[in-house]
Amino acid sequence: VRGAVFQKGDRDSRVHWESVSEFKSELDKRETGEVDVYSTNNGGKTTSLKSAPDWIVIDGTGKNCAGIIAALSEQITNNDKSIVEVIIPDVLNTYDLIMWAEKNNHSILTQKKDPEGSLRMLIQP
Repeated sequence: VRGAVFQKGDRDSRVHWESVSEFKSELDKRETGEVDVYSTNNGGKTTSLKSAPDWIVIDGTGKNCAGIIAALSEQITNNDKSIVEVIIPDVLNTYDLIMWAEKNNHSILTQKKDPEGSLRMLIQP
């Protein structure tokens, strides 16, 4: 796993290995195909994956920034325990999502550009 999880605002403190391990496990599931993130195209609706009930994917394809933030807000209101993976088709929306997450005290765990050119962001409420 590139990077690590530290105490909020303190990168000199100890690493939270449990969080890193869980995150790595979820990434491995996607790499091996155990969780198929491309199996359905649901028009940007929030989808709970059966094999990973604590990992929610919000596909922002075809949505503007306000639509993505609305879907995120709704998901977190309904379940504030799950890690949310957001697929962001336009890199220009990234800044607004980062500001929204900071304003609402959510943590952005990682960001990664996928082969299709979309950005994938993991957010922990």
